[in-house]
Amino acid sequence: MQAFFSTIAGLEHELFEVWSVDDNVIVRMTVTYTRKDGKRMTFPAAVIWKIRDELISEFRIYVDNSPLFAP
Repeated sequence: MQAFFSTIAGLEHELFEVWSVDDNVIVRMTVTYTRKDGKRMTFPAAVIWKIRDELISEFRIYVDNSPLFAP
């Protein structure tokens, strides 16, 4: 994950909806990346967190940010 963060200058999240089902939290959001050249790009995303002992034990990120790395 450190390798990915070294390729961008910043990252922001805006949450729209959050659902809790048993030990899972599902979030619909947008993610805004700031590239090293200063350009900002926003993409829709979803995240699923599995909670164990009040901590995130697992997470899955669903986002197509491939245009972020296009020339």
